[in-house]
Parts: sequence; structure tokens; C-alpha cells
Amino acid sequence: MCLTDFCRTQFPNPAANAPPTAPAITPEPETRTSDGLPIARSYEQLRQLFMEGNAALDESMAKVAEIDERQKALMNELEREAAWRSCDQPNRPRCGLIAATMETPDFVASFSASECKEPFGKSRTKLSKTCAQKFKDFFVNALAARYHLADAASVNRECGGTPDCRGLLPYELLCLKSHNDELLRRFNALNAPLQEERDRRALAHSELGRATVERNRNLTEAFERAQEQRAQRARDFEQLRAFQLEQDQREREEARKRQAIAAMILAGGASFTQAMQSQGAYTPANTAYLAARCTSDYECGSGRLCLKGVGEMAGVCATAVNQYGNQSFAPPAPGSWKPGQRQCWTMAECPVAFRCESGQCVK
Repeated sequence: MCLTDFCRTQFPNPAANAPPTAPAITPEPETRTSDGLPIARSYEQLRQLFMEGNAALDESMAKVAEIDERQKALMNELEREAAWRSCDQPNRPRCGLIAATMETPDFVASFSASECKEPFGKSRTKLSKTCAQKFKDFFVNALAARYHLADAASVNRECGGTPDCRGLLPYELLCLKSHNDELLRRFNALNAPLQEERDRRALAHSELGRATVERNRNLTEAFERAQEQRAQRARDFEQLRAFQLEQDQREREEARKRQAIAAMILAGGASFTQAMQSQGAYTPANTAYLAARCTSDYECGSGRLCLKGVGEMAGVCATAVNQYGNQSFAPPAPGSWKPGQRQCWTMAECPVAFRCESGQCVK
């Protein structure tokens, strides 16, 4: 006797039919950060993302280095064009004092002989008035060639107002100073905007460096979170597989129990038929009907239903009763052709005097 009619119509128990819940699967990790950056799936991809950020940083540094090279070239030009009193350092073409050479007796005598055609001798030991003017003009032209940035008018005014400015050397030193002052002024005029541009680029490079460090840190953290999420997802699938194996094992156990119940029903039907045949109360047709296989209630007749195991499409005909054990003559259930549904997990979920066998309350 089965309590299927009772469970269907009077005291439904959805919890008894609810299968164990499968473990939840962790979703796939995000593919981009909140800033829109791609999240690496491997250490190689993470390294490539780092290289992209570092490339921008290298480009920024190259802009600073380009200014440095221009400033270096400007400084080299300053050193080449500057006038130096001595020649004790290399790469100084404008070094040494012209006056120191022209004031020597040998140079004066040579100049008088070559430029003025007035060689020195017993009667001539100094430059003539005409040759002295040529000597002075030669000195001035030599100064103009070497100290081409000097302001001659300013030098003359300063020399005229200085009592000690007599002779070649004091005058040349004034020219040297004027030349170097003008050269430094021009250098500063060219270097100042370069320095401003360098400061601006250096600041942008520093800010980009900090942003790159923060970007790489965020990429690393996002990558590690994604890796952990994938690992958790893999563990979840392992748990789901174990759950499915357990469910399969449970279903096989339920199927074994259903087969045992069906065998008992068939054996009981056969014994009952034999007993009834000996008393003349039942016919072979009744016996075949009682133990008949079925796929729905319509195949079992009035007062009986098709008893199916959980998930099974075929079952055996059994007497339908209510919660008191009295036979019920409810019409066949329209959905009885569907797979068998679980009524219980334990006997505690069945009415008094009923037991739970293969997920069904029977008596």
C-alpha cells in the first residue's frame, strides 16, 4: 500500500522532495580593472602590461634627456667661445693673452722688420711713430678677432676712466671680460627657457613615475585576485564533481532499493495469488493485474496507482490509501506519467504506521 494519493492531495511536503543543494560555483573573474585596464591571465601578460607602462615612462625620460643634451651642447659651445687667460686646459681655442706675446722684444723687433720694413739695429731699438701705429692697429684687430663679442665702445670708456689702463695687457683684460660677459648673457638667454622646459618635463616624468608605480601595483593586485578567484572556481568545480558523484551513488542506491521493493511486491503478489487460487477467491487475471508493470495510474485501474522509484519512468501498480491506511479511490493523476518524485527521506516524514522506502511512504 502506498501513501502517494495522500501525499498528493492532503499533506504535501515540498521539503521532503527537495534534493540536496549543489555547491555554488564562483563566477569568472573580471577581465578589466575599475580604471579600464586589462587584467592579466598569466605572469607573461602581467609583464607585458608592465612593459607598456614602462615604455611611456621611458618616453617621458627621453624627453628630459633630450633637453639635457641640448643644454650640454650649449655648455660646450660656451666653453669653446669663452676667452681664457691661460691654456692649461684642453678644448679652449681662445686661450692665452695676445698682449703677453706682442710685448716681448723679439715680437716687436720682428714686427718692425716684417710689417714696417724697419729692422732694428744700432741706430734703431724701438718702433718708429708710423710703425707704432701699425703695431697698435695690429693689436686692436687681433683683439677684435679673438674677443668678437666684446663691446669696444664700452671697453674704451672703461679704460679711459681707469688710471691703470695703460699698455696692452690692461686693455686686453677689459676686452676679455667684456667678451665673456656678453657670451654668458647669451648663454643664459638660451639656457633659461631650456631649463624651464626641463623642469616641466622632469615634473611630468616624476608624476608619471608615481602613476606608473600605482598602476603596476593595481595590476598586480587585480592579477592576484583573479588568480585566487580562478583557483577557488577550480575548487568549486571539484566540489561539484564530488557532489555529482555522491548524487549518482545515492541514485544508484535508490534504484537498488526500488528493484528490491518491486521484487518483494512481485513475490508477494505471486504468493497471494497462489493462496487465493487454492480458495477460489482470485483468478490468474487478478494476480497479473496486481503485479503488473506500469508507466502511469491509468494502467492500474480504480483504487490503485503506479508506484515509481525516484526519477523512474516505469513502476508497479499498488493500492492507494489515505493517511489512515484506508483505500482511496481518487481518479488517476494527470501527471502520473512523469518520473517518480520523492516523498520522503526518512520515516519521520511519513504518517504514523507508514515507513519510507525508496523515497515513498508505504504501509
